[in-house]
Order: sequence, then structure tokens, then C-alpha cells
Amino acid sequence: MANAIVNLRPRDILLAQTEPDVSLDRLRTIRIYVVGDVQRPGAYDISSLSTPLNALYQSGGPTSRGSMRIVKHYRGNQLVEDVDLYALLLHGVRAGMQRLESGDTLLVPPIGREVTVEGMVRRPGIYELASEKDLSEVLELAGGVLPSGTLRHVDVERVQAHENRTMLRVDMPETDDSATVLAALDKFVVQDGDNIKISPILPFAEKTVYLDGHVFRPGKYAYRDGMNVSDLVHSYRDLLPEPYQQHAEIIRLTGPDLKPEIISFNLADALTERVVLPRVIR
Repeated sequence: MANAIVNLRPRDILLAQTEPDVSLDRLRTIRIYVVGDVQRPGAYDISSLSTPLNALYQSGGPTSRGSMRIVKHYRGNQLVEDVDLYALLLHGVRAGMQRLESGDTLLVPPIGREVTVEGMVRRPGIYELASEKDLSEVLELAGGVLPSGTLRHVDVERVQAHENRTMLRVDMPETDDSATVLAALDKFVVQDGDNIKISPILPFAEKTVYLDGHVFRPGKYAYRDGMNVSDLVHSYRDLLPEPYQQHAEIIRLTGPDLKPEIISFNLADALTERVVLPRVIR
């Protein structure tokens, strides 16, 4: 068997026996400047891996009159980027945020255009506008309209020419098609200082009857045409002990003004005969 001879150079022996061990002692700090409408403007020494968000946190964040949509990041005289804090606060997104370098400046300008959204929305509040122009974009900032809110009654209070206030009503089509309603919201242009209110839907339900009084399970029940009292109160088991059998009442709302009409009947007879409920009770 032939013997193999391998020649190793001194450098190869050194590399084979070397195991590097690198540890990080501390991060380099940089000095940056935060100015404008912030809680604590001034110079800050922060980590070299910091972003504008870290610097704003150190300075206490914008004041109540400071902008959260257009935070300007300068490097010398050059504008590096505009930071929109709503992207993080409302959507949790920090994409595109540049790291700070020594000598950078963050400027928080005064707050820009703003609108107030109140009523039946998921996040009522005051919102600063950036590129948002129409009502649908503003409602999206507020988290959208609640299921219990109606788009048939959207009221907007507006300041006109720095002189007076006026009330506007958003014209909605009669159709319930969502695309048509969205198109109407897109057409309504919002202005600085608008106060937008989303009203709730009517508090009563259609096709509903209400059972109340000396019964075990009072409350709302679904109504159907031709419904009888015995469909709600099936037997004496649905009543509390010792009910008054000779008298019960149906309160029926009639006419265009929904005036209440009281119809008396014998409860014992209703459990055995057909006592018809009104077509709609609210």
C-alpha cells in the first residue's frame, strides 16, 4: 500500500487551530437634535441603530399641537424623509424608516389639517389629515362605521371662511348597494376643521314584538304574519304563578305618527283561541 504524504504549511496549521471569539462591548452613540413642537426639545445621545421613532420617544413625543403626520428628518440641509406616525399608531407599520446618523435633526412642525369624527365609529377622535381628502378616507382613519351606525344620516359641521358655522348633510342614494354608497362618500370632500357625526340606526327593530309583564321570559321576539298570542305564550308554564287570566293587553302602534292603541283581551281565551297580534309592534 502506498503511503500518502501531505505537506502542511505553517499558515495552514495556524488557521486550522484558530477559533475566533467576538463579543460586543457596547454600541456607538450618536448625537442628534429634536426640535419643534415636542415635549422636550434638545440634543440627545442615542444608539447608532436608532430610528426617528426612538428619538421622538426620548424627547417625549409631539405636543398636543405638534404634527404626527409630517415629522421631518434632516441630514444637514438635506431632507432625508417625512415620517408619518399614523402608519405605526393605526397600522403597526414602520416600513421605510431610515436610521439616524450623527448630527441629524428631527423637526416636528405644527399640526396640519384636522377633522373630528364622533358618533357610531370604531375610533372616535380628532384626526390629522395628510393625503386624505374625501369622507371615505376619513372614516377609514376612524376604523370604519359600526354596524349600529347609519350612513343615511351623516352630518358635517363646517366653518366657512373663518366667519360662521354651517351644517351639511351628505347626500346618500336610496339604494342599499355598497358600491353606490362608497361612491357617494368618495365624492364628499372634507375640509380643515370639519366635525363629522355618524348617527345610530333607529333604536327599535322591524318585524318584532315585545312580551312583558307577568311572564318568565320577557323580551323581544320575531314577528311573522298571522301570529297569535298563543305563539308567544304557549301555556301557563310560560307565566309566573297566579296570573290574572281575565285581562291582558296588546299595545299596537298605528297611523303615521305611531300612536299607541290598547287592545284588551281575556288571557285564558287567548291560550285556547286565536287572538291575532298586530302586523307590526315597535
